[in-house]
Amino acid sequence: NKATMGWADGCQNLNADSDASTAVSTEASLTSWNIVWCSERCYKAENDERRERLTELAQSAGATLVLLKKNHKFAAWSAKAQRPPYILLTDWREAKPSLQVAAQEPVHNQPVFTLVVCDEEEKAYERARQWMEELPPRADPVHVIKESGLNIVKQFLANLGEKSPEIGRASCRERV
Repeated sequence: NKATMGWADGCQNLNADSDASTAVSTEASLTSWNIVWCSERCYKAENDERRERLTELAQSAGATLVLLKKNHKFAAWSAKAQRPPYILLTDWREAKPSLQVAAQEPVHNQPVFTLVVCDEEEKAYERARQWMEELPPRADPVHVIKESGLNIVKQFLANLGEKSPEIGRASCRERV
């Protein structure tokens, strides 16, 4: 149900291709930022709260939340057109393949930064941090955070909002 999933008014389902559908609105297509969440579990009930939180963050900043289940969907989304700046939010499972996809894109279609969100389990978090520290220098920084660290997205978007007159417009979620 669109209403319970936090979709903004004016969204409509469009059939982009045989393996993806996209929901867009006039306002969403004009947003200046995207939050791209790439996780195979992004639509699962266990992530309802996180999805709602990210939707609220995006809406409060005039950004569009893009939900992608796997890195091949991310590849199709990023290759389809020149995209507005975006933050890539991914889980540990999709982090490496998603960054490989992003690295193949022109600089203007690469994320501004990437957040790898780990569950609160310390072992996985430490493995992800070690991997991050071993990455070669990148123009788009990668940060590994625990679930509780998602406030960094809110802080970033709030700082952006102070600098942009477009922040605060209605937006909706783009589903691919």
